[in-house]
Amino acid sequence: MKKGRTQYERIFCDTVVIPYLIGKGHRIIKVNQSLTPAHFKGFKTLSPQADVSSICKGIIYITEVKMGAYSEQIQMAVGQLIFHQFVHQSQNHNGVMYQIAFPATCFCRGYFSLELTKFLHELEIDIIFLDYPII
Repeated sequence: MKKGRTQYERIFCDTVVIPYLIGKGHRIIKVNQSLTPAHFKGFKTLSPQADVSSICKGIIYITEVKMGAYSEQIQMAVGQLIFHQFVHQSQNHNGVMYQIAFPATCFCRGYFSLELTKFLHELEIDIIFLDYPII
C-alpha cells in the first residue's frame, strides 16, 4: 500500500521539522492541534489547527509543514497561515511568528522565485528549507 502525502508530511514533521525546531531552542506546544486560550494568556480565541505550534524566547511559532512546493501546496500553507494571522491579530496577540517548512529539494528544484519569497516576507511568513531524503 502506497503512503499518502499526509503520511509523508507527518513523517517529515516528526523526523525533521520538530527536531530542527527543538535544536533551535523551541519548546513544542502542540502538533496537529489548535492552541487553546491558555496559550494566549487567557484570551478567548478561535484558533485554527497548526501542523506545529512551538514557543522560543517568548514568541509563539506557527509552522505549516508541506512536502511539495507545487502551487496548491503553497496556496494551502499560505492560506492557513493568513487565517492564523487574522485570528491572532484580531485578538491582539503579539509575538506570533508564521513559517512554512519544506524539504530542501523544493528550493533546489527552483519552485521559489525571488518575487514569491519577497511577497511572503511582506505577509510576515518565513520559509525554512530542511534536508530530507527524496522519497
